[in-house]
Amino acid sequence: MSTASRFFLASLIALTACKAVDTPEPGEGAGGLSPDERQRVQAVVDRFVDATLHDDPDLAREVGLHEFDGQYRPTSLASAAAQIERAKAYLKDTAGLDPMRLGDPLGLDVELTRLAAERTVFLLETLERHRRIMSYLGVFDVKSYLLRDYAPLGQRIAKLLDHVEAGTQDVDAILAIQVPVQPRTHLLTAKLAMAGIREYFQKDVRTAATPALEADPALKARYEVIVPKALAKVDTMLAWVDEHLKTANDDFALGPVKFLRNIEVNEGLKLSLPELKRMAEENHQKNYDAFVEVARAIDPKRSVTEVVELVAKDHLPEAEVIPTAKKQLVELELFIREKKILTIPKDAPRCDVEVTPPFMRWNSAFLEPAGPFEKVEGSYYYLSPPDPSWSKEVQESYLPYAGDLLATSVHEVYPGHFVHSLTTRRAASRVQKIFGSYAFTEGWAHYAEQMMIDEGFGGGDKRLRLGQLSNALLRNCRFIAAIGLHTEGMTVEAAQELFEKKCFIDPGNAKQQAYRGTFDPGYLSYTLGKLQIIALRSKFAARRHEDGLGAFHDWLLSFGAPPLALVERRL
Repeated sequence: MSTASRFFLASLIALTACKAVDTPEPGEGAGGLSPDERQRVQAVVDRFVDATLHDDPDLAREVGLHEFDGQYRPTSLASAAAQIERAKAYLKDTAGLDPMRLGDPLGLDVELTRLAAERTVFLLETLERHRRIMSYLGVFDVKSYLLRDYAPLGQRIAKLLDHVEAGTQDVDAILAIQVPVQPRTHLLTAKLAMAGIREYFQKDVRTAATPALEADPALKARYEVIVPKALAKVDTMLAWVDEHLKTANDDFALGPVKFLRNIEVNEGLKLSLPELKRMAEENHQKNYDAFVEVARAIDPKRSVTEVVELVAKDHLPEAEVIPTAKKQLVELELFIREKKILTIPKDAPRCDVEVTPPFMRWNSAFLEPAGPFEKVEGSYYYLSPPDPSWSKEVQESYLPYAGDLLATSVHEVYPGHFVHSLTTRRAASRVQKIFGSYAFTEGWAHYAEQMMIDEGFGGGDKRLRLGQLSNALLRNCRFIAAIGLHTEGMTVEAAQELFEKKCFIDPGNAKQQAYRGTFDPGYLSYTLGKLQIIALRSKFAARRHEDGLGAFHDWLLSFGAPPLALVERRL
């Protein structure tokens, strides 16, 4: 940043610290800033966002900015150090700005970008995530080039090959900077994901690319050279993982200080471990008691475990999971519109339901939405089949029953992530369309599961309520497991037992969830965000005096997905 810009910011910081938002001088805007001053603050924010997208073209493509197609940032310790210094400089330059006196959307933009800078420093300097193999599972993730017809297929495949070629050339640099001893669960998860890349390229990518390859011999010749080299490098990465599994450890815990800092830089919340643990345990007990009550109502002659097993045995056949999910989406959308749960535009696009690509199957369900800047529609609700390496019994227990699948459909699509992606397109600024909060995003989708049943979807069907509560217990156990795994010495085996015994989760899912907790401590955000939204809803009703959930939901989602603590300040 130039000396002049630094002098300007120093002056502006003093201004925003002293001048109230409701007493602007003549000719001034919100916060007492002139239009020229606001433009200069906006320029500082814009430069940070531009640098962030330059450093992370995957993020740019995810939000639909295809001018970043084919771009790939090579890996190096020097590159990570440069990102850290850029983030620290931005934090220093904006340290004294008062976001509330700047007025929105600029004030919220400043808060969001400052948190993004804090995350960069935390992830790269404190955690050294760039030196962990789990950070590179997306090196050959090319689905953004294939899912939507935003450009001619041949043009997209050419950019895809640019990406793959650069990624191939980067593998040796990635492996060179890795910490030699890494947690066993991280390596095993990385191995599972990488093993799916070969199948993904040989089947899904090849099938999608074939029309363009057949139409352009030169493109096909390039494909036949680049993709085999990439898959050979995937084998190199897999060999590295296998070799380092020999010396892997169980040292995955962040520890209390880093664990709490992770929440702070993601959610803008300063909480103590006792506060978090109380939240986790109280909500788990509430949902556990409700689960037991519903199970007994379903069959009072059986134990809760027997009812769970009875309902689970009534799972959908694997071939019926996708068709059932499609039917559920139709019914859910109709209910939302009729009950005015929130506003969905009449011409809103639909969401397709598909089987999860092999390399993404580390969780049971995903949504792959069109980004807020995407010019072409196409959002995908992915459902993962059972792992064929599991025993037949475990595969059977993994399949959902209708109530369980319904909770997932609500969470991922209506009115969860998919609807949220639609409303984010209407957020007030570029920053609010790009930067989001884990707890808002997942908390909203999880909140929706309970809210829809509470509002009458399903007509009081006890099995649907049991499915909703089953998913709530899963998220409760994530909250408890995250705290235990990262601050209390909980083992992976103990976490798996927690999911099985306290949340009635099948062994396949329980193992998957325990592993995830070791590399995704933020998965407590589902319940944390849900509880924040419930509290915010009560405050909204008390302060705004507006009837009906629709007004609250439309207001809440109008911000995009910032940390809910920042949304509460706008109330």
